Amino acid sequence: MCNNLRHKVVKIYPSVRGFSMIELLATLAISSILMTVAAPSMLGFYQQYTVTSQANELVNALTQARSEAIRRNTPIRFCRASSESALSCASNTGEWEYWLLLANNAVVNRGLIRNTGGLKQTANFQSLTFGADGLAYNNQQLLASAYIQLKAGSNIRCVNLSSSRRTHVTKPVSEQNNHNDDDDDDDEDDDDHDDNLGSGCS
Repeated sequence: MCNNLRHKVVKIYPSVRGFSMIELLATLAISSILMTVAAPSMLGFYQQYTVTSQANELVNALTQARSEAIRRNTPIRFCRASSESALSCASNTGEWEYWLLLANNAVVNRGLIRNTGGLKQTANFQSLTFGADGLAYNNQQLLASAYIQLKAGSNIRCVNLSSSRRTHVTKPVSEQNNHNDDDDDDDEDDDDHDDNLGSGCS
């Protein structure tokens, strides 16, 4: 009779236990501390990326303006626009949020300087013209020097122009002094747009 008995095997599982309130609060506290420490650094990197990428876009636009003037054998005007859909240069002063390339008053190209990461832009000119000779002119005079400054936080890039040399991007001396240690490792990786560092927006 005993041989006919069937034995039940009862599986005993360990109790599944969740986070306690103390553990949850400790995790949240540590996460908050890490976010507080990391946030300023992440913002700084983002602002640095913003000014660098926007400066490089402007260099590309100015390089196109010079090339088109030579290729078409006609003056190409680079100027500030009042809106993204504008067909002519802005008549008043203001931030360089939008720009145009014009050939005989026809739009060749247009673009915008994206106002992200607190980006601000200023320039010491309203428009300039590249002649068929590839040189830059302002008010029918050879351009001595001009710049567009892009700033986000403590990060600044200067898009510098002149008739005697190609368009290039620089960092102000003040920023180099503040970030000298960081720049030592980055300078070897900079592209051609970031040469001649240190002349500043002047």
